[in-house]
Amino acid sequence: MRKLLAIISLLLWSLSSMAEGQLSLNREIVEARFCDVDDDCVNLGNYGLAGCNIVVNQYMVQIIQDRLDQLPEDNIQFHCPKDQVPVCWNNKCRVIPTKLDY
Repeated sequence: MRKLLAIISLLLWSLSSMAEGQLSLNREIVEARFCDVDDDCVNLGNYGLAGCNIVVNQYMVQIIQDRLDQLPEDNIQFHCPKDQVPVCWNNKCRVIPTKLDY
């Protein structure tokens, strides 16, 4: 019984640790989205649980890319829209589709 409780405790700690790491990464991505003009923004691509079309300031690319590269390989098996263009809107990097139909 003690071994079972120890295993359950270890699994719960591991899950909470992963969740905290994900929240930390998401906060870093949000904070790295500052911009003044469209050229400030770079689309790093799709990273599943971390997000689709992650767009950050060009000066933050290496820092965020290093964190994204630490994600497990199976994390990127999500369907995300393609052909998104990075833009600066209200001083935040975002993406828009390459073709806008009016």
